[in-house]
Formats: sequence, structure tokens, C-alpha cells
Amino acid sequence: MLLESCCGSMTTAQSSVELAVVFSTGLMISVGHCVGMCGPIAAAYSAAQNGLGRLGFGGALLTYHAGRVVTYTGLGAAFGLLGSTLGWSRFGTAAQGGISLFAGALMVALALGLLGWIPTDRLLEKGSFGGKVVCGASRLLRTRSYAGRFGLGLLNGLLPCGPVYAMALAAAGTGSVGRGALVMFLFGVATIPALFGVGLGSSWFAPRIRQRLYHAGAFLVMFLGVQLALRGTAAIGLLPHLRFGELVIF
Repeated sequence: MLLESCCGSMTTAQSSVELAVVFSTGLMISVGHCVGMCGPIAAAYSAAQNGLGRLGFGGALLTYHAGRVVTYTGLGAAFGLLGSTLGWSRFGTAAQGGISLFAGALMVALALGLLGWIPTDRLLEKGSFGGKVVCGASRLLRTRSYAGRFGLGLLNGLLPCGPVYAMALAAAGTGSVGRGALVMFLFGVATIPALFGVGLGSSWFAPRIRQRLYHAGAFLVMFLGVQLALRGTAAIGLLPHLRFGELVIF
């Protein structure tokens, strides 16, 4: 599993490598995807916070982003619990492997959608739920209370989003509430710099560079999905585990 092999506990080195991949995915995806999807909300919110002074303005932006990260972390914990309930509580290694294989395949499909090769990303981000979230968030765009700013961030974190769904599947693959929460926490923190830049009125990167980073992030999602699927396949017994010393690749 992501952050835990199907045959036992993972090493510290393995944990560090996979968490670094998750964080890098968030950084790259946020520049291309989040700036386009959540950027308008972040920009409108920031414009409504003008006149607060540098310290107040910075605090308003950080409060908003803290709300997003809390939502992502909560989703990670929930999906980690789901993965634990389905694959760890009642069933053996074969069931764990099947869940890992299924989650990995879905992550690969989402990555292909992020690259625009299949329509999964567009289909997931459409629907009435997203409209309701946007409607609720729009009422808080001009808020000047810290509770309102934090609430806006909480709602923003619920917007239908392909990369968030992909990371949620990775969180489910950990089979742990704590590790699932950590995956989504790191992903959420990694999205802050790009959106903070939008709030300050800067896109930071030219469109061509943003597109390349976005594609690189999508390929990292695909890498995580393939790794998760291969670990599931190994757990089922169809393939041997691949190791380099203490590092379990799958």
C-alpha cells in the first residue's frame, strides 16, 4: 500500500520517498490546476480583503488556506479509515491487495483525465454538489471575520477536484487514519504557495511553465497509482515484491 507495504511495515526511507512524491505532486498540480480552478475564488476573496494592511492581509490569506488544509486532512483521515475498514479489519492480504489494485487503477484513470487523454477529470468536476459549494462559498467571499475566512477555506476544500480525488484514493490505500490524514495534509500544504501567489496578485509562472508543471504533477499521480496497483498485484501473489535494499518499490 502507499506508505505501507502489503506484506508488513514500511521503512523510514520508503515513507520519506513517498511523502516527498505526494508533496511534489501537490506543488506541481497546484500551479496548473488549482490556479485555474480555485484561483478565481482566491483572487476574489483577496480583493475583498484589501485595506487590512500587510499583516492583516497575510493573516486573512493564511486563515483561508488553513481551512482548506483542514478539509483535505479530514478527507484523508476519512478515506484512510475507509481503506482500513474495507481491507484491514476483516480480510486478509488478498483483499488488501485487491483494494490496492482497484484504487491504483482509479488513480491512473484520474491521471489520464488530468492529462486530457480521457474525460474522467471533467466528468468528476461537474455536478450539482460543486455548484452548491460554490454558492455557499460566494456568500463568504467578503467576510471580515476569522471564522468566516476559515469557513470559506473549509468549503473550498470540498469543491469537486480530480487531483483531490486522486490523493484521497492514495489516502485510502494507506489503510490508516493517521497516514491517510498525513497524505492529504501534505498535499493541501503543497497547494498553498501557488494560490497564495494568486491572492497576492501574481501568477508566479508563465502559462507554458504552468502547463508543464501540471502535466508533471499528473504523471506523478500516475506513478503513485501504478505503484499502488503493483503492490496490490504483489499482495495477491501475481507478482513478486520489488525491493532495493530496505526500500519496497511494490
